[in-house]
Amino acid sequence: TTVFVGNDTPGAVTHITVNEEENRLLLHWDAPTGVNNGYIDPASLTYTLIRRMNDQSVTLTESLTATSYSDGPFDLNVTPQQLVTYTLIPHSSTGSGEAKAHTCLIGKPYETPFAESFRNQQLSTSPWSTVRLKGTKAAWNLGAVGYEPDAVPQDEDGGLAWFNSALVPAGETARLLSPAIDISGLTRPELTFYMYHYPVPLLDRDTVKIECAADNGEYRLFEGAAFGINHTQIGWVRHRIPLDLYK
Repeated sequence: TTVFVGNDTPGAVTHITVNEEENRLLLHWDAPTGVNNGYIDPASLTYTLIRRMNDQSVTLTESLTATSYSDGPFDLNVTPQQLVTYTLIPHSSTGSGEAKAHTCLIGKPYETPFAESFRNQQLSTSPWSTVRLKGTKAAWNLGAVGYEPDAVPQDEDGGLAWFNSALVPAGETARLLSPAIDISGLTRPELTFYMYHYPVPLLDRDTVKIECAADNGEYRLFEGAAFGINHTQIGWVRHRIPLDLYK
């Protein structure tokens, strides 16, 4: 049996959310727990907050004691939308915790109906971004075809999005982040997409999970929306996800 005694080192912060407040972005997060499940003196916690926007990183503060921060001013109706990534690092008298990043979008959301087919390996909407969640090599890419297994685009328009799972170690993950979309005017909003499936058991570790972040909140997995590459049929399969809970 191992017992940890004394003040613990903080882990990563959790539950980062971003809300619009007039022309500012208001961040909230939960304080970290100890990496050894030990005690952390709340009074000793401080945070470093870094903002990355337009390919530039700015350290907003290195000694914040609160678990919230108001950043701005911004043009929250800018067109096209812009990506903003906040990174939080907790500190205590015993050391620094793991950095935790949260990417959000500012600007006018797209109206519905919304569609993106990556025609000719180009984007007709923006911004789309690949965000690494675990590991250093996982990424989404645009291509004329998919690889391992080989796949031409479902609509034969010369473009698709593909994940490089055959090139990265098992367990690495990355998120393909879409622009913000306003679904408030739809009676029964629904996400539809095609995924190429292939019945090979060895590839069962590869899974696409559909998540949603409503109004720049936390990303939440849709119930039942995890699709392994294995399927009873070979080729493109249409998947449909109801979005009623996010209206």
